[in-house]
Amino acid sequence: MKVGLVGVLAGVALTLSLQKFMGINLTDYSTQLAVGVTLMTIGIGYWTFKPEIERVTSKIAIQETEENKERIEQHQKALNDAYLLRRNQLALHVWTWFETFQNFRDSKHFLQHICTGHPELYDKMKDLMSLEIEFKNIPKPIPDNLKTKAFEIKQKEDKLCEECKEKFDEWQDRIRQKIEDMGGICENCARFYNAKDSDFKELKSRLNSFTMPF
Repeated sequence: MKVGLVGVLAGVALTLSLQKFMGINLTDYSTQLAVGVTLMTIGIGYWTFKPEIERVTSKIAIQETEENKERIEQHQKALNDAYLLRRNQLALHVWTWFETFQNFRDSKHFLQHICTGHPELYDKMKDLMSLEIEFKNIPKPIPDNLKTKAFEIKQKEDKLCEECKEKFDEWQDRIRQKIEDMGGICENCARFYNAKDSDFKELKSRLNSFTMPF
């Protein structure tokens, strides 16, 4: 009991001495000391468990990447299947690419995938649909003064339609045979990619410049 009392009195005396003779604010000193001890403890804990932390972090990152990859595959398959189904439904009474995409609910996202993943095909499709729209806007029956123009437009349209159909069907065959996926990105699936990846940055740049053909 006496020893404890002596210890307390000694502590009080030391505190008063520090405050009086050294000008130390013990409140600030204690706070800084506590912060220092806390940071030291955290540092020791981090370096002690660093390998385990890195292992868990890496495992989470890999899992997230795999989940995103699965989401992308599901998104692309659903989008492509939906377009093919809609095209077949319209085949009996819709003859132009322009009208097919105009009557497909997700045409924007589908075309964004073509634009970003297959830009040459998209440029051809865009030119084709422009010709289709131009021909459609010519009055029917075609006036004599527009017959030459209409004929020229239709010739270009038919030629470009054959080229687009060939390229488009080849692309769909590769998808069906699982040689490649749909490719490209759209506004819906861009969030599933690594924003720091160089390939994604290029796709994103194309997406940013995308415009609908109609």
